[in-house]
Amino acid sequence: MAFIVEMTSKAGVFTCSAFTWEELLKPGEEHGWKSLGTVPPDKRGEEDWANAGGFENNYKPEEWLYAKQILAEDAERLAVALAKALEQIEAGTFAVESFKHPTLIREDMTAEEYASANRGISSEFLKDFIAYLRQGSFVFAWDD
Repeated sequence: MAFIVEMTSKAGVFTCSAFTWEELLKPGEEHGWKSLGTVPPDKRGEEDWANAGGFENNYKPEEWLYAKQILAEDAERLAVALAKALEQIEAGTFAVESFKHPTLIREDMTAEEYASANRGISSEFLKDFIAYLRQGSFVFAWDD
């Protein structure tokens, strides 16, 4: 099983742990994000999903062969909701439930990759992720 979610777009790459990814969507939902669902990233992705029995438009990462795309409108909606959560976190009126997770490490990991994979949901993380979301549509999958 992979433990790092990789997101790619014209704006670049953003990564977080699978644990953080799961926890990240909850404050968005709690602050008004109504997800639009995901789509296959391209025609080839549609074919790969069809061969696998059909596309699942949820936010659960899969391997790159079955990558999913979050459209720009959905990314912006999530950014708006997470910005509301961030305001409340910084005001001390909202706390993101965070759990202890195992440290993720691999032999060829750089210090930057290690820090990215093991950071939890903090104000700084949310600011970075909101900025990434505001760049538009992105594709996500497990970083193998």
